[in-house]
Amino acid sequence: MKIYIFIFTVFITIFSSTFSTEMVEASFTVSDTAHTPLEGVSVKIGDLIIKTDRLGVAKCLLFPASYEVSIEKLNFYTASSQLDISASNNQFSFELESTLTPVSFKVIDSFSELPVAANIKLLSKNSNQATIVSSDLTGTVTATLEKKSVYS
Repeated sequence: MKIYIFIFTVFITIFSSTFSTEMVEASFTVSDTAHTPLEGVSVKIGDLIIKTDRLGVAKCLLFPASYEVSIEKLNFYTASSQLDISASNNQFSFELESTLTPVSFKVIDSFSELPVAANIKLLSKNSNQATIVSSDLTGTVTATLEKKSVYS
């Protein structure tokens, strides 16, 4: 009987040290490419979704394991990564790139070569959405458009 208790005790000791059930706090910091913290970013870890605060930080308790993590925010490209989370590896940083870019151009009369105030309809061939922009009195148009899109 003592041998069985000894073997059981050794098994439990090995099992508990190998498969720890203690949860660790994982921290995810998200910023844009200018290193500005991003608030309201969805951090998806399996079925769990947490949001970043005004400092760009989201925290949660997880069991040590390997997780597929996805970082998503409107108007930013999604970042995904397989992360091994443990007590010694629990702080992660992500940098998201905006899907938008500012553009500026001038509208000029082709005959007089003078600036023209006009309304311009830009149609994205990728999303089939129209954006209406107006030039000012100097003919300058400033707009924010989607990167990797073709407009007509």
